[in-house]
Amino acid sequence: MLLRGDNQRRAELSELSENFFPTSEGPTLCRVLILQMNQAKTNQNGKRLYVGAIKNRNPKLCAMGALAQYLFWRWHMSGEPAPSFRRREDWYRIKLLMGASPTEEFSYNQQNKSLTAAFEAAGVTVDAVTHITRKKGLQSAEALGVPEPQVS
Repeated sequence: MLLRGDNQRRAELSELSENFFPTSEGPTLCRVLILQMNQAKTNQNGKRLYVGAIKNRNPKLCAMGALAQYLFWRWHMSGEPAPSFRRREDWYRIKLLMGASPTEEFSYNQQNKSLTAAFEAAGVTVDAVTHITRKKGLQSAEALGVPEPQVS
């Protein structure tokens, strides 16, 4: 998802949902992963904004697959217990990117450090580390001719 670094760190499990494109949009059922954001740099009034991702057949490009792998690792490999979904209060404050605890926000410094290490390992030089996915995604959309209102 094309998100700013602060939106990535602030995102919570309870803000995720799944929906489907209307059947009139194509021959097969298409799932859409949706993240609701109530607070963002360009949303100071708490208006509900939504960003989404659809499954990509290339696993290297699939945001839904990456999220599934991350949550699997987090709850089945890292030792963090999976949340209980019996009561809302048991899972409503769980952050997608966990800080010191599941309900604490991942810090900017840790996000910057992790991304910088990953880019260095890949031999990639970037200037805006925590915003690079948004920046490159917008550039790719522009190169493909996506109209500006859709990119915004």
